[in-house]
Amino acid sequence: MKRFIVILLIGIVSLLGFSTFYTYSAYEKYKSTLDEMSVSDSRKSAQNRHSSKDKPTRSFAKDKSKNKKRKMTDKKEAIYKGLPFTRSHKEPPINTPIALLLYGIDKREETYDRGRPDTLILALVDPHQKKLNLISLPRDAYVKIPGHRKQRLNHAFSKGGIELTMETIENWLDVELDGYASIDFRGFEKLVDLMEGIEIEVERPMYYDSSEEETHIHLDQGYQTLSGKQALDYIRFRQSNDGKNDTDYQRMERQQKVLKQVGKKMIHFRSVTKIYDVLDVVGEHVKTSLSSDELDYLIRTFYTFDLDDLETTTLQGQGDIRNGMWIELISDEELSRIRTILSDFLL
Repeated sequence: MKRFIVILLIGIVSLLGFSTFYTYSAYEKYKSTLDEMSVSDSRKSAQNRHSSKDKPTRSFAKDKSKNKKRKMTDKKEAIYKGLPFTRSHKEPPINTPIALLLYGIDKREETYDRGRPDTLILALVDPHQKKLNLISLPRDAYVKIPGHRKQRLNHAFSKGGIELTMETIENWLDVELDGYASIDFRGFEKLVDLMEGIEIEVERPMYYDSSEEETHIHLDQGYQTLSGKQALDYIRFRQSNDGKNDTDYQRMERQQKVLKQVGKKMIHFRSVTKIYDVLDVVGEHVKTSLSSDELDYLIRTFYTFDLDDLETTTLQGQGDIRNGMWIELISDEELSRIRTILSDFLL
């Protein structure tokens, strides 16, 4: 939600990192949740990316030894941060900048429909410099899907799942993706409700009803606390009953807005009594190709990340209609701009 990286990266990072695991049982629950989130059929591990690169890495112990002014021991610092203490001299599981695909899925289990991504975001992550960059991709971008004709980007998922979606994006943007993370709509609603809502300034009245889509959005204009369903409605809204529809880019801006609000709320979320509920939701509704060790490393690394340092951009296109279908045409200049951002960050 940028809706997601919060939920999906910062969210997972902030969310799972917020709690002070004072009990062994809570820590065991945390670790089992990471295992549950990590899918077993992931095509590759982030730690294998560019293995030939010789990039220096530092362990926590080495970092600490160079800071002579620091009086705290490793264990005291870990307790201070509210994280389980483990001493390790191994190289970190992620030792280069990585690119992840984050997506929110409208999955309808009752119809066995695998769904289509309603949100597609590239997350660029550099653990060494503690940098995060998010690039929103228009779901209606008109792209070549391997083995198929040109179609909307999000159609790749219904045709070949996450594997084909990632392959499509890699070919399109000339980038190697190191993994993915996803959350379904129901999981997002549950997480926001567990945080007792998020505060958002709704820019305009948002009313849209579709019996066919089973969608009913009713939001008034103004500053308000949104429940999980309302927050989901806010980031999904595009068509309007009055015909004054929003563009997909306006929706992506709202997703980025929600992202930061959810992230800030998670960082300050301190209800220890709800930690098990939160972990249950994350384990059930968030899935990622990252290993549990990689997740744990990112959580520890970005635990104190300042969301104001989060960099965001959007891949821009021009709306058009092909075969009765609304699409976004992306210019060569825009593709070059995004590819430059990707190469500069990852190299």
